[in-house]
Parts: sequence; structure tokens; C-alpha cells
Amino acid sequence: DTHLYAAADGKMRGVNTLDALNQVLAVVRDNPVWPPAGILATGDLVQDESQTGYERFRDCLAQLGTPVYCVPGNHDDPRLMEQVLGKPPFQVNGEIQLDGWTVLMLSTHVRGDDGGALD
Repeated sequence: DTHLYAAADGKMRGVNTLDALNQVLAVVRDNPVWPPAGILATGDLVQDESQTGYERFRDCLAQLGTPVYCVPGNHDDPRLMEQVLGKPPFQVNGEIQLDGWTVLMLSTHVRGDDGGALD
């Protein structure tokens, strides 16, 4: 859950979410097993459902050189997510094969409901 905002200085519970994401990415890039087969981003990529927030997410992760598989969370806008992240190296929803595993990316997003559901 990256919870990015349109504003670069957006904070959640006092933490600048963009800075936190960049710090995490710096650590994982230095890992000796980098790159992974893919990154699974399991929702709440953006806190304020903004296009700029998704663009920030895209810009941070596109430079990693690995596929990024995205599933909308309760704070996301699935249509906007698909619009901004619908091209490689990103994929929104669907089915993927990763190292012998079949991963089904199922959105539980329900418009206007923080809880979500799977039907």
C-alpha cells in the first residue's frame, strides 16, 4: 500500500508516502537477488484517487526493469489505474504466471465502500 498523493509532499499518518516508497525502492534495488520475476502491487497505490498519484507510482516503478502487476484497492480508482498503468511493464488485474505460480489478480474495489467485496 503506497498511498501516494497528487502532491509530492502528501502524508499519511505523518509519513511522506512518496519519500517512503523511494526509500524502499533504494533498499530493494541493492538486494543481491534483484531483479525479481515481478512486483505485485496489491492495492491502495494512491490515497486520493488522483491521476498524478498514479503517474508518480508509474514513474517510480517503471525504472526498475521488472514487470509490475497491480490490483486496485479500496482507495484506488480502477479506471484511472488502468488508464495510467495499463501498458508494460505494468499490468492491471488478470492472471499471471510467476516462477511456476499462477497468480489471479482479483479486484475487491467497490465504489464508495472502504471495505470492498469479491463477487
